[in-house]
Amino acid sequence: MKKVLAMLTALMLALMPAFSLAEQSSAMISAAEEMIRQSSPSAKYMLEGQQVTMDYSMEVTDLALDMIGAPEEIKSVVKDVLSTFGFRVSAQTAEGLAQMGGALIVSGQEAVDVTMAYGNKSLYLHSGVLGERIFQITWPQIKELIKQGLDSAVAEGSITQEQVDSLKNYYKELREDPAAALRKLVGEPNVEGLMNAVAAYPQIETGEVTEAPEALPGAMAVVTVPLQKEGLKRITAELAKLFWNMPVTQKLSEGKGLTEETLIARFSEVPDMLAEDTELKVYMGMENGGYKFYVVGDPKVQTGEQIRNVHAEALMSLSAAGNTQIQYTLDVEGDVLKGDMTMTVNEGTVQMNYQVTGETMENGVTYQPVVMIWTANVTTGAAPQAHFNMIMRVKESPDAAQMGFVMDLVSAEEDLGDHAEGHMDMTFSMEGIGDLVRIHETMQTGMAEAYIVSPDAVQPMAMSEEELNTLMQSIQTNLQMLPLTIIQYLPESLVQLLMQNSGT
Repeated sequence: MKKVLAMLTALMLALMPAFSLAEQSSAMISAAEEMIRQSSPSAKYMLEGQQVTMDYSMEVTDLALDMIGAPEEIKSVVKDVLSTFGFRVSAQTAEGLAQMGGALIVSGQEAVDVTMAYGNKSLYLHSGVLGERIFQITWPQIKELIKQGLDSAVAEGSITQEQVDSLKNYYKELREDPAAALRKLVGEPNVEGLMNAVAAYPQIETGEVTEAPEALPGAMAVVTVPLQKEGLKRITAELAKLFWNMPVTQKLSEGKGLTEETLIARFSEVPDMLAEDTELKVYMGMENGGYKFYVVGDPKVQTGEQIRNVHAEALMSLSAAGNTQIQYTLDVEGDVLKGDMTMTVNEGTVQMNYQVTGETMENGVTYQPVVMIWTANVTTGAAPQAHFNMIMRVKESPDAAQMGFVMDLVSAEEDLGDHAEGHMDMTFSMEGIGDLVRIHETMQTGMAEAYIVSPDAVQPMAMSEEELNTLMQSIQTNLQMLPLTIIQYLPESLVQLLMQNSGT
C-alpha cells in the first residue's frame, strides 16, 4: 500500500505544473518529491522518468474450495483459470506528462490492455480492444462534458442553475486568489460567543498528588478536567452557531432541511450522553527519562431512559528514545474493551504491536467474543521492507469454538543502482488450519514506454455523427473478437473444457 500511494503521489506531482495554482506551491512540490525519493526506490526511479510495472496473480487453496463445497472438477477449473490469468499495472511520468496502463495477462501475454495519459492539457486513451487509434479529449472538450453534465442535472432538478453559476464563479476566484476564495467559504467568523462559553466553563485544575494511583505510583502531579454537561452544551452550541454562520454551511444546507437549531442539537449529542457532571483525572510522572500519563474517569452515560456506569482509564508511556506504549480499558457495566499498543522507533525501523480485546458475560460465564491483533515492522532506506499481520479471533458464545482469521502481508523493494525491483505477498488464512487465498505481486522499474500523447490522436467529440457511427461499429467489431483474442492464449486443457461446456 505504501508503494502504491507513493506511485500515485508521484503521478500527481508530475501533473501539478499543469495547474495554475502549482506556481505558488513549487517549494511544497520539491519537498514532497524529495520525501518520495527517500521512501520508495520505485517512486524515485519513476520521478526520474522510468516506468514502474507491477504484475499481480492470485491462488485459491484446496482448503478454501472445500469450505465452499466445490466439487473436484470445479477445483481444477478454478486453479487453471487463476494460474492462467493475471493483471498488470504500469505508471510513468515526465515533465508535464503522466501515463498509466492496465492489462489482463493470459498465459504471460497481454491479451487486453488499456493506457491512459495526460499531456498538452488533454487526456489520451489507447486500447487494443478499441483498435489501433489513440483517442484524445482536450481540456475545452472536458469542460464541455462537465457543462453538459451540469445542464442535464439542472434539467432533472438535481441542482439549480444558481448553484451551478456559484460553483463556476468560485472556481474562477480560487484560481485567481486562493486566500480570498477560502475567506469566502468561511466568512469572517465571530468567535466571541465560543470564547465566552469556554471562559465560563469550570477551569482545569493542577495540583499535587496526595494518593498516587496503582497504575502510576510515581505520579508527581494531577490535572483535574471537569466534565460539566451544561457547560459542554454551551460550548458545542456556540461551536454549532460558528459553523452555521459560515457561508459554505449555508450553501450546503440549502434544500436539506438543516437549520441552526438542528445543527446545535447534533453538536449537543455528545454532552447529552452525560447523565451527570463528573471529571477526568490526568496523573503525570517521569520514569527513566521518559514521561507517563494516566487518565481515569467514571462517567455515567445516558441512552434514552437507560443510564449505564462507565469506567475508562488509559496509561500512556513516552520513553526518552521516542517509543510509545498506550494501554486502555473501557468498561460499560461488564462489557469491557481493552487495548494495548506499543510502537518502537529505531533508526530506519518502526515496529508496532496493537491488541484489542473485548470481554463480556453470558449466563454467568465471562468470555472474549473478539480479539484483534495487529503487528507491523517497517524498514526504510535503499531496501525498504514491510511486514503487516492481522489476526481476528471470534467466539460466538462461551461454549463455542474460537475461530481465527489471519491476514499476512510481506513486501520488499531494492534499489539496484539503475532500477528498482520488489515483491509483495499477501495471504488470507484460518489460524491453525491453513491458507485460503494468496495474492502475489512482482515489481520492477525500467525504460519508459513511448507516451501516447500524439498529434495524430482522434478526437471523438470533434467527429460528425457519421464518423462517430463508423467508429462505434469498428469498436463493436473489435469487442466481438475479444473472446477469440483471449482464447488463443488459454492453455489447451482450459480451451477443451470451455468447448465441452458450450456443446461444441
